[in-house]
Amino acid sequence: MPIVQKQSKRKVEYTNVSEKQRKDEKMLENNKETIYRILEHEEEKQRHVDEQIKKESNQTKQEMINMTEKMRARQTIEYYRTVHKLNVDFIQLNVQETADLIELLHSGHTENNNIQDLPILQKHFASLIKLTPKKCHLSSNLVHRIRKYFK
Repeated sequence: MPIVQKQSKRKVEYTNVSEKQRKDEKMLENNKETIYRILEHEEEKQRHVDEQIKKESNQTKQEMINMTEKMRARQTIEYYRTVHKLNVDFIQLNVQETADLIELLHSGHTENNNIQDLPILQKHFASLIKLTPKKCHLSSNLVHRIRKYFK
């Protein structure tokens, strides 16, 4: 079938309807393909953005977990430091009190003068000294008193 065209300066008019339909269908098909390509591209970009958000979210969660673990570790360390300091202070206080009692017994200034209590006190004093941590610095006066009674 021959195609008859009327041409004017601005547009081409098709007299054969089937040819015009084929052109329109072809153009629609091209438009569909273009739209599908654009949609696929947009979906790919969106998938990439979603993956990036998921990675950042997981990374943020991991950072929060790490921070929480660090905080717990710090609190545990502080707790044990405090307990250690309290133990050291308690031992130092016991050593000090025991040294005072031994001095009082040796000097005879106690009310009941129980000299038989002295060996028990000396054993208690020796065990306290053994319990004292190496980092626990006893005063030099106390060390002198310890040496005086345990020669």
